[in-house]
Amino acid sequence: MPEPAGRPRRNRKGAAQARSARDAAAQACELYAAAELTTTNPAGFPVTVPVVPAYDAECGRILMTTSVAYPAKLRNISKDPEVLVHFHHEVASRKREVDPPAIAIRAKASVIEGDIVETFRAIGRYFRSTPVQPTLYERLRRWHWRWLYRYYFSRYLIELTPEDVLESGSIPREGEVDPSLFRRPDRAVGPLARLILARAPAASLAVRHPRSGLAVSEAIIQAALPTLVCAELASGAEILQGSRLARFKACISSFWQSPDFSSLGHCSVLGLAEIRGQQVRLRPRAYFTTIRPPGVLGDLWTGVDSTLRGARQAASKGVEPIPESVLEAAFGKGKGKP
Repeated sequence: MPEPAGRPRRNRKGAAQARSARDAAAQACELYAAAELTTTNPAGFPVTVPVVPAYDAECGRILMTTSVAYPAKLRNISKDPEVLVHFHHEVASRKREVDPPAIAIRAKASVIEGDIVETFRAIGRYFRSTPVQPTLYERLRRWHWRWLYRYYFSRYLIELTPEDVLESGSIPREGEVDPSLFRRPDRAVGPLARLILARAPAASLAVRHPRSGLAVSEAIIQAALPTLVCAELASGAEILQGSRLARFKACISSFWQSPDFSSLGHCSVLGLAEIRGQQVRLRPRAYFTTIRPPGVLGDLWTGVDSTLRGARQAASKGVEPIPESVLEAAFGKGKGKP
């Protein structure tokens, strides 16, 4: 039956996709304690980083945070709000004896740059059940640790509105980059990054299409050389039908972590990928790593690094760090997580 004239036509397919995406997001946040977020940098390369997500059932959105000390996600989202959040491999599963399904969700991201104190309290409500770094929370009962972590806990809230569920590995042909880009010099990947890539139990490949947007697949690192990263797409990932060689702007990311996040290693390599069937050869253009050793050394490193970076970023934005009194109320003697 046709709708009355003058009434806007409802996009039933889009609404069904959004409902399916919200259901998948709720399931994923229940199954996984961590995920990988892919944004697009100003040069058009996908950038994948590990995040700790939570699901707000009232508004049907995925929530995550970022510190004022590390503004890359904010910069990328402000330029292009389309993001991809990928839940995969057992290292991030809340129940490690269970092998949960991989879930990839395309979403629109927005950053809530409100009052830092109110954001801190909101984070405490949403992430209270996430078992993250219990030894750090014990250290934060002491004033000098709270002072060291002022910029780390000066955070912005990121909201993701799920739009569609992607089949991991469904990367179409279109959107290939100009082959002449491959003639530019590569950026050598350092030994620490290669070590992280080699140690990680699983990896992900994200590619960016000018028309199709972001797409992702699980992958297994086969070799990590200074100027070449070779990977094989995970079983069942049908990236490209046929044998024709295709080229994309891509990011290979891998990370490992302890169950309580007290130690982790992460590496993302951005570059130009050649894909034929299930074989991937990526020539690096940039890379970055995150490493946190276990125990007090890792907590100290994170605090010092976030203080140095956060002081510069906060000064450039005119932002004050979270007051130590707020952290004392949350973590002081006899206090637990916020």
